Amino acid sequence: MAVNLTDRGAMGCAYYVAQSETLFFMEDLKLGDSSIVDSLRLYIDPTIVLLPASCSSEVVQCLDPNRTILAADDTRSDCTHLPYLFESRPSAEFAYESSKNKLLNLNIGRSYGPQVNFIVPGDEVNEQDSRQGQLLRLSGWIDAESRLTIGCAGALLSCIQRRRGTIYLPNDEHAHLLYRIATIQMFTLSETLLINADTLHALQIIATESHPNAQQQGPASRGASGGAKEGLSVYGLFHHQAKTPQGRARLRQYFLRPSMNRNVIEERLDTISVLLRPENSEHLDNIVKHLSKIKSMELVMINLQKGVTQTGQRKFSSSSWATIRNFTYHALCITDVLRDMQADNLAIVCKIGRVFDTTDLANIGRLISGVVDLEVSHEQGRVTVQHGVDSKLDEARRIYEGLEDLLSKVAEHFADAVPAELDANLNVIFFPQIGFLVAVRLDPATSAGVYEGIGELWDKMFVTETAAYYKNSITVELDEQYGDVYGKMCDREIEILQALAERVLEHKQLLIDVSSVCGELDCLTALARGAAQCGLSRPSIVEESVVHISQGRHILQELTVPAFVANDTHLDAGMIIMTGPNYSGKSIYLKQVALIVYMAHVGSFVPAATAVVGLTDKILTRIATRESLSRATSAFMTDLQQISVALNLATSRSLLIIDEFGKGTDSSDGAGLAAGVLEHLLTRNDRPRVLAATHYHEIFESGFVQPRSSLEFAHMEVMVNEEASEVDQQITYLYTYKLGRSIKSFGTCCAAMNGIDARIVQRAERLLLLSARCGDLVEACAELPEHEVTELEAAEEIARKFLSLDTVNGGRSVVQQLLTSPSTSPTG
Repeated sequence: MAVNLTDRGAMGCAYYVAQSETLFFMEDLKLGDSSIVDSLRLYIDPTIVLLPASCSSEVVQCLDPNRTILAADDTRSDCTHLPYLFESRPSAEFAYESSKNKLLNLNIGRSYGPQVNFIVPGDEVNEQDSRQGQLLRLSGWIDAESRLTIGCAGALLSCIQRRRGTIYLPNDEHAHLLYRIATIQMFTLSETLLINADTLHALQIIATESHPNAQQQGPASRGASGGAKEGLSVYGLFHHQAKTPQGRARLRQYFLRPSMNRNVIEERLDTISVLLRPENSEHLDNIVKHLSKIKSMELVMINLQKGVTQTGQRKFSSSSWATIRNFTYHALCITDVLRDMQADNLAIVCKIGRVFDTTDLANIGRLISGVVDLEVSHEQGRVTVQHGVDSKLDEARRIYEGLEDLLSKVAEHFADAVPAELDANLNVIFFPQIGFLVAVRLDPATSAGVYEGIGELWDKMFVTETAAYYKNSITVELDEQYGDVYGKMCDREIEILQALAERVLEHKQLLIDVSSVCGELDCLTALARGAAQCGLSRPSIVEESVVHISQGRHILQELTVPAFVANDTHLDAGMIIMTGPNYSGKSIYLKQVALIVYMAHVGSFVPAATAVVGLTDKILTRIATRESLSRATSAFMTDLQQISVALNLATSRSLLIIDEFGKGTDSSDGAGLAAGVLEHLLTRNDRPRVLAATHYHEIFESGFVQPRSSLEFAHMEVMVNEEASEVDQQITYLYTYKLGRSIKSFGTCCAAMNGIDARIVQRAERLLLLSARCGDLVEACAELPEHEVTELEAAEEIARKFLSLDTVNGGRSVVQQLLTSPSTSPTG
């Protein structure tokens, strides 16, 4: 197993099973952490674990609590306490490009299918498959854009090559038989619904918008998106309802990794149901109010530990102490609110009861309040210890606060000895770093003070533009008695605050655990408040592979239209193919079904009156085409890769959404591919649930997709007005789901409604009518416009008159006459 977790939370993993000769890939994850690494370790049960040298210490400690690692130079240390061999490899072995080249060199799948080469400029044309062709084939099995996982696979291949080198001599023809890789497959986390990047994009689950100011477009950090914000997306509807940073991070994790564990889903749904009870409305508001005052303790504890254990760090600020005290107070308030709700049977309430040690939390809050004067600290901008905490500190403060009166009396003593005519403007000041000084008005002529003492020569320390500063025997005596009082006061405060920090750090894990549970509660309250705002209902989760939805809605589309028409869905282990008019709502219907299934697995309420959703392991789509210059593939090739991944990963528990596949090529080829994909899905033993939409009516009329019990047809209803004179008024969209196949697409009506020139629409209507009558479209398209026909007829008449002339006298004038007056016959 090879795993990589970046500082920003992105994570990739790949592993190899020698017995089945299979290399497994995981799609890159966002917001990964050491707990997921531990889950992967338990799921895979590896014999070797590879990590990049740059991987975080958190992951290293998770995999090897004793931090016993094999260095990159294979220097061995004791690994007998671990059930696997642990290696830290150079980061170069996890590089994306080199790892991708290693995968391409495997030449997997060359013996299957037609031997077709895909050549792009720069490829060498030979008998071997081109690099681009290999990449296209690889992209049909795995997500080639999962850069971290591809890097992990490259590290595994390097490890396999090293093992071969220890057994076989170089260039041994039998070396490839050891640790052979016959197939590659995608896998997902245990009890997690697989949803790839294409599906996230197509369903608008996550949609990040860049900041309009280019200087604010920084890289994303863990749990945040840098200089960007969440756009119109499903996650965006709930994101602003979360009040804590850890709650927003947990909510994003819920949406990126939907659960397949029915118990986990039911626990989330139960919590949302209780929070949304009318009698709990006030309690929910109070919970949200207290959560809004809570910060993430993980970062606060890290900063506190740095201030205690490391020198030269920025001092722990007064606001940080206030953050910890407020955290303990509001955490205790949350427990009181939940106690009043009488919801002891909820999983989150039970978890809070286990994790929240109310006695320790109260003691931490009292400890901080008893030591740190938060009000004075806020006013002075520095951490201030309460009076009465330490007698030595109080005595130092009393002396320091009395220095002002002392300085005034000393200044009066010096002023009595200075002649009045000098106007010395004498003063005594105290600098903690220098001590006591006598300030005298500066004489510009001598660059010295106007008075420097009589009988005793004062030592000039420095001058400014207006004064000179001196030390004498009295200031030296003051330095000896009171000069270090400020330093002693600060040192004593530091000692007291360090002792306080050490006592608080004894409860570090408690504070972090409580903060994490508060984030989970915040996430659930965000889902509850979002459900109330959007009018969502609780779904029923069942083991059977079914989807039964009553009055389902598209949660995003209904925000953008004046009125949304809700529709039902009844899909068992079979296929629904939607046909019918463009612009009638087929794509929205497909997406809304997928979103309802998806949101149910998040543990959220769904936009429907009722919904029965069977547990689903994957939601795979062929809806949106994400084109990129870096991929060097056309839109149609991207569609083919999406459908290839869907066919390879689909199981009987999967949900496939296919919207107008095959439209990017010749109509005959597209129809054939669409028919082949649909027929393949219908005849599979592990037939998934499929929702598809197509305009290729000929594949049904010609019998390429045969009717059967597992296949249903449906369309979105429209009302046709054949008496309307304008094309764009002939059809009214009702957006109502109806069973049965519709054979008309009404494309010309859509064109007229979207502003296409009326002449173009009329010509299209004539060609459609001609095609319906089995007319010759080639001849019709070759027909010339009227103005060109008129010009040709005029030219023909001129030519005929010219040929009819027997003799010509004055040829130039005759030709001119023919061109200007074609209707007048010239005479010879």
